Amino acid sequence: MTRLPQGWADTTLGDILYFQYGKSLSSEKRAGGSVAVYGSNGIVGRHNEAITASPTLVIGRKGSIGEVHFSETGCFPIDTTYFVDRFDAVDPRFALAILQVLPLKEMNRASAIPGLNREEAHSLQVPLPPLPEQRRIVRKLDTLSARSTTARTHIAAIEKLVERYKRAVVESLVFRIAEDMPKVRLEEVCTFQNGFAFKSEFFKPTGLPVLRISNIFGGEIIDKKPVFADPADYRENLDAYMVPPGSLLIAMSGATTGKVGFNRTAKTFLQNQRVGRFIPHENLDLHFLFYCLDFNKDVNLEISAGSAQPNLSTKQIKEILLPDFSLAQQHEIVRRIETAFAKIDRLAAEAAKALKLLGHLDQRILAKAFAGDLVPQDPSDEPAETLLARITEARAAAPKGKRGRKAKA
Repeated sequence: MTRLPQGWADTTLGDILYFQYGKSLSSEKRAGGSVAVYGSNGIVGRHNEAITASPTLVIGRKGSIGEVHFSETGCFPIDTTYFVDRFDAVDPRFALAILQVLPLKEMNRASAIPGLNREEAHSLQVPLPPLPEQRRIVRKLDTLSARSTTARTHIAAIEKLVERYKRAVVESLVFRIAEDMPKVRLEEVCTFQNGFAFKSEFFKPTGLPVLRISNIFGGEIIDKKPVFADPADYRENLDAYMVPPGSLLIAMSGATTGKVGFNRTAKTFLQNQRVGRFIPHENLDLHFLFYCLDFNKDVNLEISAGSAQPNLSTKQIKEILLPDFSLAQQHEIVRRIETAFAKIDRLAAEAAKALKLLGHLDQRILAKAFAGDLVPQDPSDEPAETLLARITEARAAAPKGKRGRKAKA
């Protein structure tokens, strides 16, 4: 067993924190107001009455087991939670740190619905510093947490700016240059092909995957929830509706209307109805067309509102106006765009990596706190053993009742 720092005591969670059961409160009975209603995954509503004192720790008991939430004021934890609102031996925010490092989320004892067993949670071993040292640790954690939050804010801003940066690149390399130059209609440089109306009753567990509008997302084909068909089931020759790797397609209706994407997989799909395919002529770079459509929809694609959802007609698509760049110019524009995008993607990847490292750093900081390495020990602090002994004597002398239960706040 690791030797504890000076003044610390080895105890159990149940000796310092007592998990009380939340109370049932259906959504219909929540009266609104200033009191937060907590479920296992956080605030789920408002009420006009609190059942806890302040501050309160709320712990997920069913559903999101082991999730921990901190309320500065009295609140209403519902029956999918435990709560703690009495802190005799521990600073409330230090108690929050304790629960964050314990393996509560791994203590699922229910078979159908995840559940946290209170007795098992209470039996977990906990290293307890003297109360003054707990408060020093909390102050240090607050300082470090503020810095971590600031870093997360800056990193999150980078992620949100990526799409804006990419749009600005295409705008400067294509559309600003092309403002005063001649335009050509899409049908002059590209053959546009509609998909085939596959019959849903012919869909099978295996066969050729059928490409639908929902499969076009994020500039590529997403092979999710595939359906399959066998060309032999149809009288028509379906060779024209084969979508080989490298094909560029567009969704013509539904939630993804106007989205374009490449088949970057090694698969050949069947092209379903309301999915359009662009087959370029010799004077069109398909990647140049992709950037023209994907990053300037408001200018080049007028999406008409249908009765229930947006739709694009074949006529609309064929009449899209494109800048009349030569093929060599298109190749150069694509090269510059992809070079710029590669740099932006590297920046985004570094930001994502930094965000992941911040999570590891937070855990390292908590580990140092519970090893006694985050703040110095003070020999004048009352030892945790003495504090625990005094609390045990007080509890033994108190009238018997529901342990830790307090009056409604």
